[in-house]
Amino acid sequence: MRDLESNLRPDSGMTALTEFDWSRAIVPQISERSEANGVGASAAEFRPLVTAHERSEQEARNRSAADAKRRRQEEVGALLRASLSNEEWRSMLDQARRSAIRGATRCVIFSFPALLCDDGGRAINLPDPEWPKTLRGKAESVFLRWRAELRPHGFELAAQVANFPDGVPGDVELSLVWGR
Repeated sequence: MRDLESNLRPDSGMTALTEFDWSRAIVPQISERSEANGVGASAAEFRPLVTAHERSEQEARNRSAADAKRRRQEEVGALLRASLSNEEWRSMLDQARRSAIRGATRCVIFSFPALLCDDGGRAINLPDPEWPKTLRGKAESVFLRWRAELRPHGFELAAQVANFPDGVPGDVELSLVWGR
């Protein structure tokens, strides 16, 4: 068993094994020993199974985190290249109108990753009055459309960081405001 464990360590150059691989390699050894001496398996024989499971779970979490990071980068790239269509703008205004009908005085009209800001959303989080200058891509288009079409009619635009994964700004929300 020790030979098996030493051959399967990450520094041994072998590929990481899945939980299924570990159980196929170790469980038969436990069964063979138990049958040979008539004694049940020992706790020491079960510990590598737990370690293998924990390693497998950590690998799955790492893969999931890497996939999420890749999807987030793709989303940011798409939002940097995208323009705001008239249909999207009308949909945002319709959403705000429905909120007003329900008695709300504000409505989130656009959410985006803080990475779309050239400072990662820090100016919005402070709040720095110059935060609009940090916007890029579609978020900048929403801001410019608000400034040109809605600000003259008394609407305000508020920005806030909505969440802080791992302590850094995650998503930003732009809210159309018509009351206090």
